[in-house]
Amino acid sequence: MNDKDIIQKKPPSVKIIAWIFIVLSALLILSTSIGLIEINYIFSRIVSLTDIARGLERYNFPQFAKTVYIIFFMYINPMFWFFLLTYVFIFISGIQFLRLNEWARRSLEIICWLSLAYLVGISIFIGLTILYSQIAIFNLFTVFIAISPLVIYGPPTIIIIKFLRGDTVRNAMRTKTTEADV
Repeated sequence: MNDKDIIQKKPPSVKIIAWIFIVLSALLILSTSIGLIEINYIFSRIVSLTDIARGLERYNFPQFAKTVYIIFFMYINPMFWFFLLTYVFIFISGIQFLRLNEWARRSLEIICWLSLAYLVGISIFIGLTILYSQIAIFNLFTVFIAISPLVIYGPPTIIIIKFLRGDTVRNAMRTKTTEADV
């Protein structure tokens, strides 16, 4: 059986999920690369950590938020490299998932679970920052800002996890493995 026959037998969910990861990771690779260039330029010529710390003092952020922001800016360059390499890995996993490799399915599922954990964490952080700061009055809009990352990105991520763990995708992976053994 050749690759064309295997491609024809792939369930639509495999193709859709694979292409979602391939396209999104390609866009993230591009935007992260541009961001890395911009950050290096900004920190080499324009802004220092002292400037950022002074800027944060002007606002009435809670101390934990100021600390997180300072740590974030201290390690922003390694974080950009980490995310860039992660997106490259997701891109490769998307391609391998399209080729029905089981390790790619597992890695994409892990990425989805980590993304959900991140969404919960960032929603809690935004909520606590707003709640403990005196910048905004606690109202419905601030609640929306705090939970919007989770509400917007959570459901599609959960749906993808459901399909990655579903019988259709798992059977497609088994079929490819069985055909390769023959």
